[in-house]
Amino acid sequence: VWFDVASGRLMACYSGQVDIETVKAHLGARLPKHMMPHGWHRLDAMPLTQSGKLDMRRLRELCAEQAIVSGTVGEALSGLASRIAALWREVLQRDVDITLDSDFFALGGTSLKLLELLRLYADRLNALCALRPLLQDSTLQSHVALLESVQSQSMPAFARFPPAERWPATPQQRAMILEERASGITGLYNVPAVLRWTGRLDRRRFALSLDILRKRHALLQCEWQVDGMFVRAPERQADLTFESATDIDSPEAWLTSSVLASWIAVDLLRAGRLLWKVGVFEHDAECHTVVFLFHHALVDAWTLRMFDQEFQDIYSGLDIDGDERACPASDALPAYDFSSYAQWIAETP
Repeated sequence: VWFDVASGRLMACYSGQVDIETVKAHLGARLPKHMMPHGWHRLDAMPLTQSGKLDMRRLRELCAEQAIVSGTVGEALSGLASRIAALWREVLQRDVDITLDSDFFALGGTSLKLLELLRLYADRLNALCALRPLLQDSTLQSHVALLESVQSQSMPAFARFPPAERWPATPQQRAMILEERASGITGLYNVPAVLRWTGRLDRRRFALSLDILRKRHALLQCEWQVDGMFVRAPERQADLTFESATDIDSPEAWLTSSVLASWIAVDLLRAGRLLWKVGVFEHDAECHTVVFLFHHALVDAWTLRMFDQEFQDIYSGLDIDGDERACPASDALPAYDFSSYAQWIAETP
């Protein structure tokens, strides 16, 4: 048995009088799917070197000349199956043969690649899938059946949960928060996003843009409760400060200063506050450093980029007097609320 880099498959060879289906059943009952060989080759005899050892080079050559014994070679894929197979190849970064019986993990997939695949299912196929069913059965046929079920719904499964004033933390959020509390390290999971702002900065317009962004997202309006719940606090304003940074030689030097380090090391989980804050540090009238600080329970790399882009769109869309009627983003609220998603996660077995 060996891993073939070219095809991304685990390959197996055998010789003699072997009931290969019995062997497959025996291994399938004892090995996880990702350890099961995908390609099976029957040889008259195993090739040996002059010293009597297995000749792996010749073995690979013989296998390349044969068709794979296992795996169903069915009709060409079409429709949804064909589109899913194309996404598999994109994620695996390999041009491999895929049938309805093909297994994602047997083709070289990993749990991280499966998460990437879930994102593509949502972005390209408009299908929001739970992770667990795809881990339990990772064949193409199973993926097709699940996506057909999801796509048949008129809206995402979590949309049946109305927006809530209180909602449970997801397992990932809860794990981060509990680890931070247990560690005793203040700000262990604080995530800073540091931006250089060149040109004039209108403070009133900046604050209004930030407030519009806050109103658009449930996560930006919530407080953490010790009972493991998030509570919406729609009237609580974001923690926004404007400070001078002219006493440090340059913006670059300020980034490594103790001022920034101490500003970041705060307890965003403290009761009575939102889990994020923003600081604007003025180096001169034409140069500012803007720091967004979020708890990791609110953001990852993707949502950081999303919030950054939304904020820029809102700020640029406001007129010089801060009239948000000139800002399309202020009316285009997200289709679904995070509190609905969190409730759905809590109810999903």
